[in-house]
Amino acid sequence: MNVMMKLLGAAFFILLSSFFISCSKDFLDKTPEGEYIEDNFYDSDDALYASTAPLYNRAWFDYNTRGMLLLGSLRANDAYSPYNWPEYGMFTVTALNEYLSDIWAGFFSVVTMANATIENIETKSTDNVTEGAKRTAIGEARLMRGVALFYAMHVWGPLVLFESNQEVVDNPVRPRNPEEDVFKFVINDLTYAAENLPESPYASGRATCWSAKAMLAKVYLARSGWDKSQRDEADLALAKRYALDVIENSGSKLLDDYHNLFKYRYNNNEESLLACQWYKSTTLQWYVCNAHHLGPLCRQQDAGWRDVLECPECFARHADAVSLQGQQRCL
Repeated sequence: MNVMMKLLGAAFFILLSSFFISCSKDFLDKTPEGEYIEDNFYDSDDALYASTAPLYNRAWFDYNTRGMLLLGSLRANDAYSPYNWPEYGMFTVTALNEYLSDIWAGFFSVVTMANATIENIETKSTDNVTEGAKRTAIGEARLMRGVALFYAMHVWGPLVLFESNQEVVDNPVRPRNPEEDVFKFVINDLTYAAENLPESPYASGRATCWSAKAMLAKVYLARSGWDKSQRDEADLALAKRYALDVIENSGSKLLDDYHNLFKYRYNNNEESLLACQWYKSTTLQWYVCNAHHLGPLCRQQDAGWRDVLECPECFARHADAVSLQGQQRCL
C-alpha cells in the first residue's frame, strides 16, 4: 500500500511539474497587453516621430554634459581655468583623459541609436505608417548620425563605420576607415536627409531639409581643405551652393541681437537650424532634462575666469542667459 501511494505521488508530482513548465513557457511567449514593445510600437506616424525624439537629447548626453564645453569654449580659449580641465586650453589632452572617453561614447551613442532607429523603422513599421513618415524619421536619424561622425572625425580622424549594431556586437574588432571614407559616409547620410526631410519642421525644434543642407555646406567646406595644401574648388562650389540655398530659400534669418541667441526664451528661433532639445523637469530623468548647471564665465581683473553668478556686476548682464526652463544647444 505504501509503495502504491509513493508511486501515485511521484506520478502526480511529475504531471504537475510538466504542467507548470509548459504553462511558464507559454506565459513567457505572450506579448504584454496594454504595453508597448518593439514589435508593436511602430504602428503610426506619431510613433515614428516619438522614436526619433531621443536623438535630440538623450543620445547626445555624454557629449553635451561636458564635451561640448571642453572641445568648444576651452579649446577656442573662450574660457580658461587653471583648476578645471586646463589641459584642454593648453592642448595637452592625452588619450587617457576621462572626458575624452565620454565624448567618444557620446558620439557613438548617437550613431548606435540612429542605427537602431533606422532598422526598427524599416523592419517593424506596420501598414498604418505612411511612407512619408518613414522617410522623415529615417532622415532625422541619418542627419544625426552624419553630424556625430563629422564631429568625431574632427577629434579622432579615421573612424569605425557601421550601419548595423549587431554586426559590431558579433565582430567588435574592426579596422578604422580612412577619413576619405568617413566624409563619403557623412555626405551620403546628409544628402538623404536633405532630400527627405520637410522644408518646415513638423514640430518645434525638429530638423528640416535646411538643417541637412546647412550641415552639407559645413562638410564640403571642411573637406575642401582637409589635409590639402590648396582647397578643392569642386568642394568649395558645393559648399557655396548649399549655403546659398539655405540663405535664400529657407526663410531663416539672423537675429537682430546676437546676445539673444544665448537666452532660453529664444530657443528654436528663426536663426536656429539644428539644436539639441533639453527640458527642465522634476519628473523626467536627468539625461533629458539637462538644464546646463554651469553659468557663463566672465573675465575678472587679475582674478582669471569666474562663474558669472559669483560676479554681481556681470550677473545682470548675463541673467537672461541662465536658463531654469531647460536649454537648447546648437549643433
